[in-house]
Amino acid sequence: MGLGSFCPHDDGEAERAPVYVAAVSSGDIPGGYAADDGAAVHYVAGRPHAFVSERDGAQVFQVMASSESGSSDILVQPEPMTRL
Repeated sequence: MGLGSFCPHDDGEAERAPVYVAAVSSGDIPGGYAADDGAAVHYVAGRPHAFVSERDGAQVFQVMASSESGSSDILVQPEPMTRL
């Protein structure tokens, strides 16, 4: 994905996820990743290599603008997680 944005503690505050998604949707910030408490993106050579969690249910989502019909101009896609 290259350079982009990141939202930590995505599930830690009620307003965090909707504000992040709105900022990506409006183009104020580039698309990127949102990680729940206890989840992380492991980068190798500047690229996402793995999505890991320290607890069951913790998730990382890729958040990006979308032109697909029915997407509401934004796509929030869960990544495959590896439980540590």
